[in-house]
Amino acid sequence: MTIDAAGSAVTTADAVDVDVASTTSSSSASPVTAKTLSSSRADDDGLDMELSCWERLAINILRQGSVPEHVAFIMDGNRRYATSHHLPKVQGHRYGYEKLLQVLKWCLHLGVKYVSAYTFSVDNFNRSREEVTYLMDLASSKFAELGQHNGFLERHSICVKFWGDLSLLPPDIHEKCIELEAKTSKYPAKATLNLLFSYSSKLEVSQAVDKAIAAKSTEKQQSSGARLTWSDIEAQLYSAGTPPPDLLL
Repeated sequence: MTIDAAGSAVTTADAVDVDVASTTSSSSASPVTAKTLSSSRADDDGLDMELSCWERLAINILRQGSVPEHVAFIMDGNRRYATSHHLPKVQGHRYGYEKLLQVLKWCLHLGVKYVSAYTFSVDNFNRSREEVTYLMDLASSKFAELGQHNGFLERHSICVKFWGDLSLLPPDIHEKCIELEAKTSKYPAKATLNLLFSYSSKLEVSQAVDKAIAAKSTEKQQSSGARLTWSDIEAQLYSAGTPPPDLLL
């Protein structure tokens, strides 16, 4: 499966400013004007993110039903988006990152506790050197931006976890991933963002089996004829401790 760095698969809800026409009554001499409805919102959760009136309306409607605990996104289409808009292909990845943040904001407003985003596959390393270099540079700058003091993650108490073989990444990117995980793990997490970065499902299962076998050996259970179970393997997956997705997009 080929996955782009962040996706345009999610429908854009464009910010809309609404100006209500001035109204007068038979007894009023001056017009009353209502300005933009896309003002900052301060919830009980401390969210202070701007939402358009249409976004707010959609979120309020969705809240009336069952809100999923865990939503996962397979992000794809950045390059196709760029091509269709006559842009350099790499520019599509930058727009994809911006879309990821917008989607994360929507999820926070809805009360979703876990968001998983498939952002970069191990197979993506087979792309052109120019594109891979651009993606790594983009990841480096955005990870630093997300992790800065009073940045997006800290303001909203979001824990980041990386799911993938980080050893395949350039050393500086690998280090930034480790630092971002460690830093956000100290936040009183209101939500968790799982970034599938340098990820392959086959590689994950293979590594989980190896770790499960090693754990059995350490426990000296091999000699007693103990068999490896799915629970043993599941405990070694990147997703261990995370509820399965309720919704996959």
